[in-house]
This record gives sequence, structure tokens and C-alpha cells, in this order.
Amino acid sequence: MVERAVRALILRFVSAVICSRYMEQVRLPVPLDCWTSWSKGLPGRLIRTLAVCCAAWFAVVGATPSALAQQTESVATLPPHTTPTRSNPSAIGHDLEESLRMGEIPDETERLFGPFVDRDCGICFEPVYWGEVFSNVRGGIDTRNATRYQGLLDLALIADFEKLGLPFSGEFFIVGQCRHGQGLTRDFIGDSLVVSNIDSFEDRIQVGEYWWEFHLLNDNVHLRLGKQDLNAEFLVVDMAGDFIQSGFGISPNLAVPTYPDSSAAAVVLADLTDDWQFKFGIWDGIPDGRNWGFSGTDITLSAGELEYRYELADDLLPGTIDGGLLYRSAGELPSGDRVGQGWGFYFDAEQIFWRENPLDEDDEQGLGGFLQYSKVYPDDLVEFPEYLGAGLVYHGLLPGRDDDGLGAGVAACRLNGGGTNRETVIECYYKVALRPGAVLQPDVQYVASPSGVERDALAVGVRFVLAL
Repeated sequence: MVERAVRALILRFVSAVICSRYMEQVRLPVPLDCWTSWSKGLPGRLIRTLAVCCAAWFAVVGATPSALAQQTESVATLPPHTTPTRSNPSAIGHDLEESLRMGEIPDETERLFGPFVDRDCGICFEPVYWGEVFSNVRGGIDTRNATRYQGLLDLALIADFEKLGLPFSGEFFIVGQCRHGQGLTRDFIGDSLVVSNIDSFEDRIQVGEYWWEFHLLNDNVHLRLGKQDLNAEFLVVDMAGDFIQSGFGISPNLAVPTYPDSSAAAVVLADLTDDWQFKFGIWDGIPDGRNWGFSGTDITLSAGELEYRYELADDLLPGTIDGGLLYRSAGELPSGDRVGQGWGFYFDAEQIFWRENPLDEDDEQGLGGFLQYSKVYPDDLVEFPEYLGAGLVYHGLLPGRDDDGLGAGVAACRLNGGGTNRETVIECYYKVALRPGAVLQPDVQYVASPSGVERDALAVGVRFVLAL
């Protein structure tokens, strides 16, 4: 089973650390054969090999006390761009990892009240709150009393084991989530892509993610174990991070492990060069955010991605291109129903077109754009067989408003639900930086042919984000 296999991996690692640190011989408590219960074929062999390599590496680290001191120092704090500069809840884990890799220390003024725990002690706790009011003013299912409020409180904590003086390295991340209120999608618009990326369709209090990450080969390889959001590292388009429409990330209507339903996973991130990165992960294939990440089935979702970062115009205009494959294994649900296998591919690209101050690397003012495409097979058995998205973003358009952002994008998908079998969303927003740690974002979305069967709808609203 997936749950037993992941627990076995964690027991392996912890046992290897403790035994290699304090004993002359390492004895692993769990037989290697337990891994055959998780996944058969190539994914299972890759993960089993990963477990053996990690256990061996920990044995070396535990036997050589100086090895910990030689590793690149990481920072136990959340980066500045996980505060209200991003509107996507899935971005927290991604931005956190970027900060840890780059060794960035955010200024305390990036939050309303500063850090809750001294960032130098090895533990940092940072809450972020998203709140929004939206109205359906035209079309959809119904416009009567169609104004709703919903909010999401994220309580994120990260611990740096090295700073805490523990006999092993890495970072531990956990985020608790409290989602409350009601969105427009189910009762008033009926769209498939989902108007808001904090909408979970019900009130929830849950552990959204928890994972342990450690590093190999001079920090060029990062291994992560635990309950994880696939969209935190895969299918990431930074320029789309401020759009409220779920389609510019991953819609919660899709049965993949992303907010609000993450699942247990093992993920490896390998920096091949300064420009190329390879990512691979295996998730529990039946995600449910309300549990600890284990569905009790043998169904898995595997993802592989290759990302390339480059710069044009004498290194003044950065861009990113990535492409990946997804594969879901066949299996039996707890209800007894069978789930067939499926696969898909995707492509993302983003590019800065113009910068107001190209010689200042820290100045983000300028115009950029992005493109997204994905296709899933077999296309007659899934709700979203094909998706295409694109958008433009301008930071600092108005004089004296360098931290504000203006965005416009189009998200379109092909459906298998009848009617027109298509849905298209046009979104425009203006993000106002009120002060460090506080953002106000008016937003307008026009939804053409919601779910292929409803009337064209117009949603108008405003979101605020507070980094407490």
C-alpha cells in the first residue's frame, strides 16, 4: 500500500541517521521488499533505488560530523515573495524552496507584524490570510443574491535542522489551512475551471502540506518526502501567480494532488546546470486534503518535468520554458470501482519583454507574458482533455506605483460534459500594494459557456492578502 511504503521510507531514513551517528553498524528496520506494495514497474524501481541511495548518503553524513558544516547554509524563513505578491496558495511551498536554495533572508518589513519566531533560531512561523468578495452580475446559473465572501488562512512553519543543532540536515515544512465561506462556482456560475483559486467548495480545516527536504551533491539535488502540492514545483508559471482564476494554475475540479487536495509523495529536484533543472515525483494518485496524504490504494500519479531558464538581450530579459509528462496508474478504489490508466503532457513558457530599468536586477517593473498548454489521454474519459492559457503582466505601470501589478489573461479548455464542450475565461486584475505585507486586488472575469452548458457569466470582485 502507498501509506505503508511511504512510512517505510521515512523509517529507513531516520534509522539510518540515528544508527550511523551513534553506532558502528547501520541496520535498516524495514525490508526492501515493502516497496513492491507501492508501485510496480519503472516508478517503483526508481523510488526503491532512491530510498537505498538516501539511506547510504545519510550513513556518510552521520559518520562524518564535518559534512553538515560543509553544506550550503539555508535560511529558516519564508521568502518575501510568498507574502502578498502572490495570489496562488500553491505558491507558498514553491517560493519557500526558491528562497532556501538562494539563501535569501526577507526583510521583516515585508510582513505586517514581523516574524513570530526569530529567524536565526532555526524556526520561523508565518501566517498569510487571503480574503475575497465576488459577485455574479450576469448570466451563469443565477444572479440573485449572488454575492459571496470566502477566505483562507495559511499557517506556515519551517524548521532548519542544522540551525536547531540536530544530527541530520534538511528542512521541515508544514502548513495548516482554514478555508471558510462560499465561492461562486457551484451555485451561481457553474464553471469548470473555477473562478477562485482558494475555493475548495466546502469549509475545511486541514494540514495542507508537510514535508522534509534534504540536499545532496553540493545542494544540486533536493529530495522531498511528505504530503505535497504538485503545483508547488510542477506546472509552475511565476507570471500567472497573481491571477485569481484557478485555470492559470490547476483547477481543483481536476483529480490531481494540488490545493485543496494534496497527497503523499516522494519528489527529487536536480539542478543539472545553472540553466537546466530536472524534476520527478510520485504521488498517491487519489488525493484528499482532509487526510494525511494516504488514500489506502495502490494508484499512483507520476510526474516528470524538464525546465530551462535563459536570458535574452545581453542577459537583461529572463525567460523560462518547461515541459513535462504525467502518468496515472490503474487500480481499484476503496469503493471497489476500477480506475483506468491515463497520461498527459504539458508545456509552459514565460518571458520578460521589456524592463523599465534593465540594469537594476532587483527592479521588476516592466512587461512580461506567458503561455500554457496541456493535453490528457484518453481524452474521452476525462473532464478536461485539453487546456490552453496565455496572459500579459505589467509591474509598475503607473508613476509612483512601482510595486503594483496589472494583468490580463485568457484560459480556455475543451470539455466532455455536453453542450458546447468548451469553456473560455478572460480575466483582468489590478494589484495594489497598500503597504509591505498588504495587497488589495480588484478582479473581473468573463466566463464564456461555463461548463459548456450555462449562460455566459460576468464575475466581479476584490481580493485582499495579508502577510501577518
